[in-house]
Amino acid sequence: PRKTTVYFLDTRTFRSRHCIPSLATVKFVPLGSVISCVTRLLSAGLKLPFCSWRKRKYGMLGEEQWEWFENTMMNDHVDSSLHIVVSSVQVLTTNPVVESWGHFDMERSRLIKLLSGVNNRVVLLSGDVHFAEISRALRQGIHVEGTIPTYDIVEVTSSGMTHSCESPFYGFLCKPILFAFSDHRQKHKLNGSEEGNEAFFTNRNFGVIDIDWGANQNAEDASVTINVHDVNGNVVLSTGSLPLIWDKAWREISALEIESIPKVMSGFLLPYFVRVVEVISICLFFLVVIILLRKPNPGRKVKKKVR
Repeated sequence: PRKTTVYFLDTRTFRSRHCIPSLATVKFVPLGSVISCVTRLLSAGLKLPFCSWRKRKYGMLGEEQWEWFENTMMNDHVDSSLHIVVSSVQVLTTNPVVESWGHFDMERSRLIKLLSGVNNRVVLLSGDVHFAEISRALRQGIHVEGTIPTYDIVEVTSSGMTHSCESPFYGFLCKPILFAFSDHRQKHKLNGSEEGNEAFFTNRNFGVIDIDWGANQNAEDASVTINVHDVNGNVVLSTGSLPLIWDKAWREISALEIESIPKVMSGFLLPYFVRVVEVISICLFFLVVIILLRKPNPGRKVKKKVR
C-alpha cells in the first residue's frame, strides 16, 4: 500500500546525562559546549569503566516512550511501505564529539534491532550537528569488493539552515574531525561521478524527501530518494533511489551483525594512552635512579680543612 508512517522521537526529555555530565547548559561556564565536546571525546576514546556501567543503566527514550514506539511500529509495519524515524540527535554516527545515540550504546542497539525487524524501508532523519551527512548500517558490517553493498538502515542528517559547523572560531576543526570519524558514512557518488567522496557537507543546507510510488498499486516498484541541498538549491548529497520493498529474510540483522556496526564508545584513544603511560613510567624510573645515584652517602665522612 502507498502509505508512509513518520515517528517523531523525544530524545531530550528522558535522556540521561552523559558519562561525564555536559557543561553546555551551564551558563556561567565559558565555552561549555566546547568543553562538553572534549569530555565526550575522552569518555568514548578511553572507554572509561564507569561509562560502561552507566550505559547499562541509563538511556535515551525512557521505558514509557520505548513501549509506545515499539508497539506503534509493530502495528504499523504491516501496511506501511516507508517508515521515517525522526531523531533530534544522530543514531549511526561514530563521531564521539557530538551528542548521539552512540553514547548510550545499549539504547542504540535496541533501536537498530527494532528497526531491522520492520517490513519494508526504514529511514532515519536527524540534525543538531550543523553539517549534513549520509550514514548507512551495512549488512554484516562488511562489503565484499566487486559486489553491490546491501544496506539495511539509512540515516540522513541535515543541519542547519541558519548555522554551519565552520562558522565559530573553532570551525577549522570541523572537517578534520569529520574525516577522522567516517566509518559510519557512505561513500558518496553524485551526478554519475566515478570518484567516491566522503558524504558530508559543512555549509548551510536543507533536505528533501522524494517518494516515487511507481506504477504498481502494491508499491513493488516504489522507491524513495533523499537529497540534501545547499542554500542555492543545488543537490550536494543524495541517498540515490532506495527501493521500499525487498526480501526481509535477506536483510534481517542478527545480534552479531548489530554488534559489528561501528560504535562511538570504541576506545580508540586507549593505545595512545597506554603508550603515553609507558613513556611517563620509563621517565619516572630513570628520574628516580638519577636521584638515588646523586644522593650523598650518609656513612661517608667529609674531611674539613683546618686553617
